[in-house]
Amino acid sequence: MKIAKFASVLAAAVLSACDGTTLPADTRLVGRWQSTEAAIVVGFPEGARTVSGVAEVRFGADGEFHRDVRLFDPARTDAVIDVVEEGTFTARDGELTAHVKQSYYRGDGAPATNVVLQPTDRNDKYTYSIEGGGMTLVPVCPPNALCIEPRFLHYSLRIDP
Repeated sequence: MKIAKFASVLAAAVLSACDGTTLPADTRLVGRWQSTEAAIVVGFPEGARTVSGVAEVRFGADGEFHRDVRLFDPARTDAVIDVVEEGTFTARDGELTAHVKQSYYRGDGAPATNVVLQPTDRNDKYTYSIEGGGMTLVPVCPPNALCIEPRFLHYSLRIDP
């Protein structure tokens, strides 16, 4: 009888700890990834220019993610565009969905200080592959949307598992 009570208390504690979040299925993504620096053409009000970009993304075993993107003008020392996003993700069979819950975007070239994430509710979809220690994410264009040519993000450096 005491064992049955203990088992029921343990089961209740375990079930109460679950919040209904679906954990990511592909554990190969878990860890912190950093992209190689890449040249990207970006449109600005004064015209298009080439900037260099570096991205870092962390996928947690608990289904949480955090992404930082910094784009720099090679002629300047400050970031031109900063993007910070946080939320949850699921990944299975080469398809990843990132539910962005908080974000920060800045594109004015001013130094990023006192970054405050704003509530966001957006689902971004990607296809992904992991080969030779690197990960590639390719954005998926939604049906009936006008999308630019897909750009892939290649994270060639896995910082930690």
